[in-house]
Amino acid sequence: MQIDKTNLITSAMFVVVGLVMASIVGVFHAKVDLYPHLSFVAQPPYELKCDSPIIGGETCNVYMYDVIKDQDKYITLKEKLDTAGSNDEIIFHLGGFGGDAHTYLELYNHIKTSKATVTMKVEGHVYSAHAFLAISGDKLEVGDGVYLMFHDVQFDPKYANDPGTLAFVAYFRTLLEKVAADGILTRDELDYMFADPAHQLYIDAHEMKKRFDAHHKDRRSLLQKLGL
Repeated sequence: MQIDKTNLITSAMFVVVGLVMASIVGVFHAKVDLYPHLSFVAQPPYELKCDSPIIGGETCNVYMYDVIKDQDKYITLKEKLDTAGSNDEIIFHLGGFGGDAHTYLELYNHIKTSKATVTMKVEGHVYSAHAFLAISGDKLEVGDGVYLMFHDVQFDPKYANDPGTLAFVAYFRTLLEKVAADGILTRDELDYMFADPAHQLYIDAHEMKKRFDAHHKDRRSLLQKLGL
C-alpha cells in the first residue's frame, strides 16, 4: 500500500495548527494574563471582594466604575446583598457615568432589603444611575472635588407613548418623590429634572453628604426594630 506523502504532510500540518489554536484558546480561557485585553472570558462590570474574619461580620467591597449594564450581569452582587447578615457591611466604591435604569432599580431594591449596612463611597464624579446609587445606602462618604449629576429617566422618543415606558417612568419618578420627601433633593430640583429629560442637575458631593446626613432615615435601625 502506497502512502501519499503530500496528503500525510498536509494532514500533519492541520493537526499541528489545531493543537496550537487549542492551546491558545486554553491559555486565554484560563485567564492567564499574557494579553488581558484579548481574554475570551467575559468580565463582570464590577469587582466584588469580601473579607470573612473568624470573629465579627463579613466586609465586602464592591467596585463599580464601569457603565451599569443588563440585570443578568449583577446576579452575584444581588445574591450577596440578599444573604448578608446584620453584622455585615457592603461598601460600594462609586465613580461612573450611570447606565441601565432597570438594573439600577433592581440594585436599589436589593440594597433596601439587605440586612447588611450598605455604605456608599463617592470616589469620583458620579452621573445618573451611579448618582442615584450613591444616595441609596445607609451611609454616604464622599471624596474631595467631586459631584453627583442627576436627571430624569431617559428613553427613545419613539417609545414615548408605549404603556411599558410610561409605567416605568411613573415608577421611577415615584422613587424620586421619596428622595425629595427625605430632603435629599429639593422640590425645585425635582421639578427642574421633570421639566425636561435633558435637564442635568449637578450637586457638589460634600453638599449632598450634608443633606444625606441631615435627612436620611436610618433604615438599618428600623430593620432591627422590626426584627428583620
